Amino acid sequence: VRTYAVGAVGNLAQSPLGAAAVSARTGAVEALVALACAAGKEAATRVLALGALRNLMAVGEDPKADLMARACRARVLALVRATDGAVEALTRMAATANHNNSDNSGGDGSMESEAAQCLVAALQS
Repeated sequence: VRTYAVGAVGNLAQSPLGAAAVSARTGAVEALVALACAAGKEAATRVLALGALRNLMAVGEDPKADLMARACRARVLALVRATDGAVEALTRMAATANHNNSDNSGGDGSMESEAAQCLVAALQS
C-alpha cells in the first residue's frame, strides 16, 4: 500500500498545484526524503519516492514558475540537506546506479539513477 501511495504522491507532484499541496502537507516531504534515502528491501518505494522528489523540484525549475513552485523546490533541497545522511545516500545511489547502467542496458536502476542524479545536481548548484 505504501508503494502505491508514494506513486500517487509522485503523480500529484507533477503539476504546480499538486506539488504545492504535497509540500504544504505536514511531514509529506520529510517522509519522501526518508523513503528515498532508505536502504533495504523496498526498492520500488525508494525509486518512487526519488521520482516524487524530482517532480516536486521540477515544478520550480521553470523560469516562469510561480513563487509557490519555487518555494516547493527550495523546501525539498533544504530538507534533503537537513536530513542526516541524505546527501551521502543520494550521491551513493547516483554513482552506483550510474555505474550499473554504464553498459546502456537500462534496467531498474535507470529511473533511480536519473532521479538521484537530478537531486544531487540541484544540491551542488
